[in-house]
Amino acid sequence: MKNQMRVLFGIPTRHHIEIALDELVGLEELGYACDQFPYAAKEGDTSKIGRLLRVVQNAFKLIFKAYSFKPDIVYINSRFEVLGSTRDFITIFLLRLFYYRKIYFIIKSHGSDVEILESNGFFLKKVVLPSLKKNVATWLFLSNEEKDNINKADYFSASKILVPKNVVRINQFKIAPAFRKNLNIEDNYEILL
Repeated sequence: MKNQMRVLFGIPTRHHIEIALDELVGLEELGYACDQFPYAAKEGDTSKIGRLLRVVQNAFKLIFKAYSFKPDIVYINSRFEVLGSTRDFITIFLLRLFYYRKIYFIIKSHGSDVEILESNGFFLKKVVLPSLKKNVATWLFLSNEEKDNINKADYFSASKILVPKNVVRINQFKIAPAFRKNLNIEDNYEILL
């Protein structure tokens, strides 16, 4: 496909994996060229230094992946809170520093803590949040409530804040013929879950 948009998609390593894979497949079905990278610190790093080194190591793996895939968009599944936002800042900073092509960043927040916008911490308030504000093209939140809370804080441009629809890969579900019979569900009733 000529001029096909390329999305490098961050897959969480512990939580929300199926949701992220559904989104990736949904983007591919819409005609985007997609590749993926693991995005989260591995379990087992308990010290701050260990976690920081893991984030930097993962960022460089992403940089190498970006050079081979040449994405237009880097889609990060994360959280809008102190640790997640700091990880996102480090990752985006290093990618911008060491990758020569223009990239748009999208962050999907699986949970948010709007209070971080009121933080008095110098690094968070003066470095992390302003950098994310400048470099993230679109923020995706899980609910209108989160979106409204973020918009009320009036820190990010409201035009960058969206609530996406969930993608569900229906081919992952199997119809079990005995299900209705075992639960005495009549054939004319719809089963939603």
